[in-house]
Amino acid sequence: MISYYIFYIFIFISILLPQLAGKRNNLNYLVFPLIISILFAGLRGNVGTDTFAYKTFFNIINYNLDSYRLASGITFSFEPGFTIYTLIIKSIFNSDQFYIFSLSLLYGFLFYMILKKVKEKDLYFLFYISTYYIMLDFNLLRIGIALLLIGNAYLLMLNKEKGVLSYLFLAIFTHYTSLIVSFSFINKKNFFLYLFLFAIIFLIAFSFIYTKFLTYLQVQTAVLDLSKINNGLIIEFSLLLFLFNKNKDIYGRKFFIIILMYFIFKWFNYLNDFIDRFTYIFGFILYLYIFREKQSVKAKYVIYMLIFFNLYRTLMFINYSDAAMAKLNLQQPGSNLLFSQTSYLPYKFFWE
Repeated sequence: MISYYIFYIFIFISILLPQLAGKRNNLNYLVFPLIISILFAGLRGNVGTDTFAYKTFFNIINYNLDSYRLASGITFSFEPGFTIYTLIIKSIFNSDQFYIFSLSLLYGFLFYMILKKVKEKDLYFLFYISTYYIMLDFNLLRIGIALLLIGNAYLLMLNKEKGVLSYLFLAIFTHYTSLIVSFSFINKKNFFLYLFLFAIIFLIAFSFIYTKFLTYLQVQTAVLDLSKINNGLIIEFSLLLFLFNKNKDIYGRKFFIIILMYFIFKWFNYLNDFIDRFTYIFGFILYLYIFREKQSVKAKYVIYMLIFFNLYRTLMFINYSDAAMAKLNLQQPGSNLLFSQTSYLPYKFFWE
């Protein structure tokens, strides 16, 4: 646990100190903490709930179709885009640790591209590192890559720049839940083009998409329970409303409806994996919308409260993750293979 404390203290100091010197939102000063975050995730050992599964996938998969079927059977049939990426990395250097490091580099590059486009660069870096970094860079690797791709597409669309379709297609073939949110990019001007291209993608990958969606809808299906609302969600919702109140002139009335929808999705994300993944995408875009514009001084105070609150939640997640895994292994003895050597406590580099 001490490794995570040191990491976060170092990242926050390296970003906040330049601010005290009047170097706000300077991308050059964010390169060093970005490199540290890449190294921290990329040089880890079997740390993270899904790391062992991805390494297994890498070690088994080959250009031989039979080996792909074997690998997909073990690791839930990963999307074709992610599979192609895995094959490319394996052809360059056949090392599962290099594979994990390459994924961390990919994260860093896509995150850097987002930082170039948002106006509140310092705040967004701190928000991402405290809110999404552990969950996406260590655990949900495919959806994490898809989120960064969608985020880049979203910012390009707002800036009316080219490349939106390229990012969206890569996101869809990295994680299929991206297909649903991608329809929000359609407008009257490009309606038929987008609709045609999405239809082509869906038809080509129909069997894969259908199988994946069916898996997400069936696995971990829970009974509807309206009482499943926690204090963390209430606090996050309250801070978002407070932030909306401070910047009504920037966000507009529709932003309140978006916050309310996000709150509802997050309330019920326990029902199945599909809602859970979609909630990640919804929340990611919501917060990008916030940080793409300059914030007032009062709004920044609210954002800092949100950052430190999410940092607290992340550290608590790390602290209790071992106990959660042990409990899961008791309930589902067959899952101990997946979670073997993925302990968060303590953090270990791959050579330890």
